[in-house]
Amino acid sequence: MIYKHYKFWILSFLTIPFFLFIAATVYSGDGLRIVRVLHFQKSSLTDWKAKVFQGKTKYKLVKEDRRSSIRAVSQASASAFYKEQEIDIRETPYLTWSWKIDEAPDNNIEKIKAGDDFPARVYIIVKDGIFPWQTKAINYVWAMNEKEGSSWPNPFTSNVMMKAVSSGKAGLGEWKTYKVNVYDDLKLYFGKNFDEVNGIAIMTDMDNTGKSATAYYGEVTFTEK
Repeated sequence: MIYKHYKFWILSFLTIPFFLFIAATVYSGDGLRIVRVLHFQKSSLTDWKAKVFQGKTKYKLVKEDRRSSIRAVSQASASAFYKEQEIDIRETPYLTWSWKIDEAPDNNIEKIKAGDDFPARVYIIVKDGIFPWQTKAINYVWAMNEKEGSSWPNPFTSNVMMKAVSSGKAGLGEWKTYKVNVYDDLKLYFGKNFDEVNGIAIMTDMDNTGKSATAYYGEVTFTEK
């Protein structure tokens, strides 16, 4: 069945009945609204699940550079680490995360199916109807060849847009932090306003190229500004 492939699974899993985790908003010391999606307090990962597709990318909670993170190791594999969570992006539209890449190939053509591999991705998933093919997603990726800031439709489906937030091997072995406006990006890529995000995933995959990659993911949050 075609939905066994992860590019299509990410579009379909939200139509399967599940207990939807409603995000709890907390406040920083200066009153800033924050929704913590991936964080490393006790029991904070119990709502995260692994989904194996082509081989198993290994996700593990580790200490890296004296900070808690999720290590992802892909050896010709593709699996995701995901959380079903409803987040009001009218109130908290800004997504912030950090990652570090230790190992990644540099010769895949990322706009074609055979090269649709990335050492690091953050998926944002939204419902756009009751059917699997109506689900939309943005992949914020570390691209090895496409330019930073570029975007393109996923080669498997136009319902997923890819956006390169980093490019090439500059910065390998260093922690990098990003902030994007998910509300604005969804409107830009899909031509309509979405009020909420319904799921988020991190993924390191090398199944199409058959190569290896290692990445570390830090905390993921949504904020009001």
